[in-house]
Amino acid sequence: MQGNWHLIHGAVQANQPRHTSHWREGERERERERERGRGRVCSCEGRMIETLRGVCALLWIVSLGECKIPEFQVTCVFSKDCVLPCTFTPAHNVVIRWYRQDVLLHFFLSSEGQWDESSRMSFFKDQVTHGNASLLLQHSSPADRGRYKCQVNSTGDEDGSIVIVKVEAPITDVSIRLTPDKHIQCQTKGVYPAPSLHWATDPPSPPSLLHSSMRMTSDPHGLHDVESTLTRRPAQITYICNIKAKYSTQLWRATLMEQDTMGQSGRSLLVPCVAPKPLQIFTLSWSFSRGHDTSVLLTYDSRTRRTSGPWKGRVELDQEQVLLGNGSLHLLSPESGENTGSYTCTFSALQTRHVVQTWVNITGPQTAPSTGHKESDLWIIAVVVALLALLITAVLICKRRRARSEQKNRVTEDTEMQPMQTVKPVSESTVEASRLTADQKDTHT
Repeated sequence: MQGNWHLIHGAVQANQPRHTSHWREGERERERERERGRGRVCSCEGRMIETLRGVCALLWIVSLGECKIPEFQVTCVFSKDCVLPCTFTPAHNVVIRWYRQDVLLHFFLSSEGQWDESSRMSFFKDQVTHGNASLLLQHSSPADRGRYKCQVNSTGDEDGSIVIVKVEAPITDVSIRLTPDKHIQCQTKGVYPAPSLHWATDPPSPPSLLHSSMRMTSDPHGLHDVESTLTRRPAQITYICNIKAKYSTQLWRATLMEQDTMGQSGRSLLVPCVAPKPLQIFTLSWSFSRGHDTSVLLTYDSRTRRTSGPWKGRVELDQEQVLLGNGSLHLLSPESGENTGSYTCTFSALQTRHVVQTWVNITGPQTAPSTGHKESDLWIIAVVVALLALLITAVLICKRRRARSEQKNRVTEDTEMQPMQTVKPVSESTVEASRLTADQKDTHT
């Protein structure tokens, strides 16, 4: 029996390694299956996570689109009323607040019927119940610029808007003139923000030859006055001043040209002035200046086609030609003393100003005509020469008279210095004898 036990124990020992290896291989196979299962689970979880992420991103984008506050840009005109837009879904218990740079400016509480009574800001009270929370800003000024926010709170909802406010004082007029010191000056007043200004000429000139200086001042409201002075060139050219607004597309152009003409006293004269381009609605004015005195001759309005002015009857326009842009002036009967001077023609239209300055020299019938800005100096030279001739003649005459006077004085002195001869007295007997002799001659006769 003991021998049998040894046989059984030996068989078990012999078979033990084979069973262990099979068990280990089974364990490894089961582990691989579990790994494959975990891989499949992780892969499914990853795909689900990616899908969830995409859905969340889409929902976030949609929510942003639905909740984004609308933004507006509004340009207010200086001193005018301006509306800052804001709308909401009509509801009860509405609270409206307006902020500028996060500072509360204006509000409305519908539950209490309370309005913020500001001096320059107000709501459209009759439209609030219809969803209009727009703010009316009265008499806007540069101080009103900035970022405004409208916030509307109602039951469960919040609406509003963001408004970027700009303020502009547009260009309303541009002037150009020739200064007494012979510079070209262009200016505009009451503009905000400051506009840009640049010069040009026709025919074109190199920018290096256009020497200008600019001066800008501001008034208490913050509006700018801009003035630019250009050094005048000797050539006969047209000067062009361009002024552009900063916010809008406004471009104003002012042009100036100089010319000379001459005429004869009592004879009709045409002073030319033609607009550089066709104008639809415009006014035309003529002025006359001599020295420091300037007076308006006449004005013309294309809308009414009427001419008025103190010189009516002494000057006239061609009514047919002026509508075509030819505003030349007829001097009907000019006089040399009254009508010699500077004549200025000005066309004024939308964003356009054209100035023609003409020096007119009216001469007398027998006076040689002159050109340029100065009258001829020939007659002055003639007068001076005549005066010199008279002066020389007077001097010569005086010298001759003085010489004769001196000669006469010498003769008188010489005569007085000669010795006097003795005169014998005649006796009475001699006189009587002479008388008797004379009587006898008469008797014989």
